[in-house]
Amino acid sequence: MNKLEPCVVELKDANVGYGRFRNFSGQISEFNQNGERSFALWLDQETAEFLDEKGFNVKWPKPMENKFDEPDKRSPFLMVKVRYRYANGELKPADRAPYISLLFDGDRKEYDELTVHALDNLRLINCDVKINGYISKRFAQNSTLVCELVSLVGEVDTSNYVKTYVR
Repeated sequence: MNKLEPCVVELKDANVGYGRFRNFSGQISEFNQNGERSFALWLDQETAEFLDEKGFNVKWPKPMENKFDEPDKRSPFLMVKVRYRYANGELKPADRAPYISLLFDGDRKEYDELTVHALDNLRLINCDVKINGYISKRFAQNSTLVCELVSLVGEVDTSNYVKTYVR
């Protein structure tokens, strides 16, 4: 029998992945055949080792040849699933769905299943993430953390957007 152990993870000023490491829309791709909503949390070495010891499926960078003798700046990361529906496809009640909000210019906007896709292309800074979920004790090496609640608060860095699109 697959034993599930409840867990809570809170990270302040987390670095949320970008590009293929962020898929709030659930777009099907080479790395996401099932169309699951997810994002990566980049971790410092100490946090990654702690979570790995607790049974989380931390992804570690593979060693690579360094032709220029520069330090490897790649970080370990943890994939987090964002689920608005149960496995049978039934929509979760509002008190069980992920709570995701974005703070921008002093205004807080909440995102739901229909609007969360907008976070895919924003550069998020100062993100606080709280995850309530379960770790599979039997399949810890092969499974990611399945979340019941994700609370994401962030600010948007628009400096690049303004330089590029506003004249």
